[in-house]
Amino acid sequence: MPFDEHFTKYAAAFNVNKETLVRIARCESGFREAATNGPYLGMFQYLDSTWSSTRTAMGENPDPALRANAEEAIKTTAWKIAHGGIGAWPTCGR
Repeated sequence: MPFDEHFTKYAAAFNVNKETLVRIARCESGFREAATNGPYLGMFQYLDSTWSSTRTAMGENPDPALRANAEEAIKTTAWKIAHGGIGAWPTCGR
């Protein structure tokens, strides 16, 4: 599986289910780092505003260009899920 080391690392770091992360990435983008759908970008299809606010809350660089970086996207999504954010993916998060 693509990016397995990042999925494993950040699932453990934020105590979230690795398979949930994988399922969302597969569903949202087919694991494509630069997948685009209108205003959504990246493996997990973040809006600029959602990415920036989430990353700011994490104390990380909020630059929306980082949505296309697999490691940063996986880390951000694991953090978001750990903080109650599974609802951001109503279809793929099920």
